[in-house]
Amino acid sequence: MKLIPLKVASLFTILLCLGGYVQAQVDTTVFRMADPAMMQTLEKISPELLHTLRRPHISRAYTQKVSLANLALIDDKTIHLPQKLKVKEYKEVSGLRLRDLFWTQKGSVSFDFSNVGLVNWQGGGEPSISLGGRLEYENKRESKASRWTNQFRFDYGVAKLGDRDFRKTRDEIFFATQFNGRFNRHWSFSNTLNFKSQIAEGKKYDGDDNATKISNFMAPGYLQATMGIQYEDLDYYKSFDFTVVASPIAGKLTFVLDEELSEQGKFGVEKGKKVRSEMGFNLHSTFNAVLLERIKFLSKMNFFSNFVNLGKFDVDWETSFDMRINKYLSTVLGTRLIYDEDMTTDIQFQHVLKLKLEYQL
Repeated sequence: MKLIPLKVASLFTILLCLGGYVQAQVDTTVFRMADPAMMQTLEKISPELLHTLRRPHISRAYTQKVSLANLALIDDKTIHLPQKLKVKEYKEVSGLRLRDLFWTQKGSVSFDFSNVGLVNWQGGGEPSISLGGRLEYENKRESKASRWTNQFRFDYGVAKLGDRDFRKTRDEIFFATQFNGRFNRHWSFSNTLNFKSQIAEGKKYDGDDNATKISNFMAPGYLQATMGIQYEDLDYYKSFDFTVVASPIAGKLTFVLDEELSEQGKFGVEKGKKVRSEMGFNLHSTFNAVLLERIKFLSKMNFFSNFVNLGKFDVDWETSFDMRINKYLSTVLGTRLIYDEDMTTDIQFQHVLKLKLEYQL
């Protein structure tokens, strides 16, 4: 291996390995990664740096933009450059150091639409139209010892069949904040607080289109706090990552603030009451995979069981296949399964197939 002064090595790396550009200040330095071997080097410097990376395909190089604002140069150090691009030939890099703390953020706005129009159609049927939108935002504060993540999601959709009025098809508002104190690269202590509800009144229709109110804003509403241990496997040289959080201490509040629904004793809350509190055990897992270059799979599962009825679980399981057409368009197939005896003893299941127009914030 040939030792090269750090400034020369940095310039060589930028021009030949990264193909990126440097802006005026270190805090705004951005590179475009073009060499998966360089990713291996950066991972040895700081695994935390690569949290937002995803490899498009197992046989292709990385193409995402990555902020290196948390890296600072050390003038009196040198960097080892390998002669070949084999991982076993890499040496530990001492020419860069990780700044103590940095913020990252990401978000997206998406819209979906479908329409069926019929004119003198002899085969029968009714015209239909459906509309929907989704807003997602995440920011993350990270250091060597800890990570603080905040997430917000709002999803709403309506549909109109024939001469009927528009009816709600999906409605969710969600917020979560999580703090992790790291033990090592894979294990950490986790504290989480999350809230979810809906914003509009939900109705159930009978065969004569008579509507009965079955839900409303904060009816139900859920507030959950958990404390536990998290394991994460974020392997950037494979096409997946996996996270699981086991929380032996979990508190859950169920709100029914709608007077009419409260008097009916809906969602496990006693008749006339508006809040139900539970203590129990919670298990949450997330699996992300890149199946092909433009196809991503996501699965999120959550299990909660209170200490009074251990063994009886509330289950919430979401899956989605995102098949990207281009930068802005994709087709999404999603499912959601809910089992909660406080709502109904039947399994609730939802499936969605939509064409999505998305803009990354």
